[in-house]
Amino acid sequence: MTQRQVVSQVRFAPLSGGAVSHEPNLEILRELKLEVMVELGRTSIPLRQVIQLGEGSIIELEQLAGEPVNLSVAGQIVAQGEVVVIGSSFGVKITQIFNSALQGATGGA
Repeated sequence: MTQRQVVSQVRFAPLSGGAVSHEPNLEILRELKLEVMVELGRTSIPLRQVIQLGEGSIIELEQLAGEPVNLSVAGQIVAQGEVVVIGSSFGVKITQIFNSALQGATGGA
């Protein structure tokens, strides 16, 4: 014998206060830290070569010296640039920004 379940319609009270009339404060978002990654190059090597890697091993990349590197923010390529040396650190000089990628990341049209 199966029991019948009683199903009734949900009724909500009317909302009060109306719509939000001010723009959201996006200033707070400007302080968020995002992961920025620069890809120097890639290559594919057989497993036997990976196993033989050790200190001093050199891996040749498909990227040619002097070619632009990709700059990604939160996993999305947003720019290209040139690798530079700043003191004893590496840096990237931005040479091209992909506006469509930045607009998509910020919700712009």
